[in-house]
Amino acid sequence: MARLADVGVTWYTWLEQGRAIVVSEEMLRRIAAALLLDSSETQYLRKLVRPAAKQPYLRDVGVDEAARYLVERFDEGFAYLRNARFDWLAWNERFGRLQRLERHADGLERNALWRLFVDTRMRALVPSFDEYARRLVAAFRAEYAQYVGDRDFEDLIDALGSASWEFAALWAEHGVLSPAQWLAVGPIDLRDPDTGRVEPLKFDPLHMTLPHAPGQTTVYCIT
Repeated sequence: MARLADVGVTWYTWLEQGRAIVVSEEMLRRIAAALLLDSSETQYLRKLVRPAAKQPYLRDVGVDEAARYLVERFDEGFAYLRNARFDWLAWNERFGRLQRLERHADGLERNALWRLFVDTRMRALVPSFDEYARRLVAAFRAEYAQYVGDRDFEDLIDALGSASWEFAALWAEHGVLSPAQWLAVGPIDLRDPDTGRVEPLKFDPLHMTLPHAPGQTTVYCIT
């Protein structure tokens, strides 16, 4: 790898060991090229090597009430507010009906990964479960890069690994997908929870992060 990336063997060894060394953007670019990383994987590598300022623990970040107000009143499709752990913090009536979410739901019942892998009713909504699950886990890993060591993230990963062999297998694949690529999908076949019919649903997502609420993102899916 050191030869392919045109860097010193000792320096590259220190990089793999996580030592405190200087890593320039040019070095990162060469390493990414040598590893044949795509854009999502390169972004993930950059976060691991040069993490941003430590993020606050998720449970310490309150729900942005202005975002909640807008999400709950959106009526042109699906809308929700999530954090970096893929917990749904707020949603509109149409999204709640699709996901069978209840207002008093708490903890793991609000987590998209837990519901998909553990709740058989929810996974039945997605006939193409394997591909959808793989993309969701890869997007989750990209978010996790900013929160390594966060007790909420680590507890969720442990719980999912114990409850679902499918999640454990996907997590071991180390796939990475940036938030933008996760949302840039074509039509998705979804099963209507009321009628049982499977219909292609085309999403035209509007994805907005909230700078004043670290980790929180609003997603509006115009259908």
